[in-house]
Amino acid sequence: MIEDFQLLINFLIQRPDKCNYQHSLTLVTPLMCVSMWSIKTFLERLLLIDGLLINLRAVNNFSAIDFARKYGTNEIIDFIESSIM
Repeated sequence: MIEDFQLLINFLIQRPDKCNYQHSLTLVTPLMCVSMWSIKTFLERLLLIDGLLINLRAVNNFSAIDFARKYGTNEIIDFIESSIM
């Protein structure tokens, strides 16, 4: 699984215009995925991409911070909250 996330992050670094891609059914973004899985190194790399929209919402009305609060760790929650400010 980590290898899949690494491939995704590498792709997004090469194609930052795709960083806000939302799945066609769930509207989940890469940022929401790494927030939910608490993968800090990937989260740090995503947050460096210009144009990343941190407040996008999935069909369940969750944003990345909501996914982190429900499924992630306190470290990830704190990290995302500090990035929002």
